[in-house]
Amino acid sequence: MKSVLVRLAIWLCKRSIDWWRARRWADDAWEALDIVGRNYVPMRGASLTRTKAPPVWSVCYGNPRALKVSAHDVDPAHRTHAGCLSIESGSPSWGRRTVQYLLSEERSVQRVELSEDGNLIHVTPEEGSTYNKHVLRRAKGVLN
Repeated sequence: MKSVLVRLAIWLCKRSIDWWRARRWADDAWEALDIVGRNYVPMRGASLTRTKAPPVWSVCYGNPRALKVSAHDVDPAHRTHAGCLSIESGSPSWGRRTVQYLLSEERSVQRVELSEDGNLIHVTPEEGSTYNKHVLRRAKGVLN
C-alpha cells in the first residue's frame, strides 16, 4: 500500500510540474510577426493570438501540458482559427501547435519553441504547409 501511495505522489508531482510549466506559455495575448531577414514585422491581417492554460484539475484528469490557442485573421478574409498547443514533457520550451480554421478544411501543424525569456514563440510549420516561419511576441499592455 505504501509503494502505491508513493507512486501516486510522484505521479501527481510530475503532472503538477507539467501544469506549472504550461502556465509560462498561457493566459496571454501574442502578436504575430513575420520574419523578414533578421527583422520582425507585424503579420498583415493577423489579430492577437490568445493562449489559455489548462484548468488546474487537468493535473489529475486530462493533459496538463495542452493549452487552448485561438486567433482571428482579418485580412484578406475574416477567418477564425483555434487549436491546441501541446508542450513536450521532456523539454518545456518545445511543443507542437495544431491550428484548424473554422468553417474550412484548412489545418496547419507547427513546431514551436518558447524563447528563454518567455516573450517569443518561434513557429516553424511542418512539411506540406503553405505557411512561413514566423514569431509570436507577447503583447504588452493587453488585457485578456
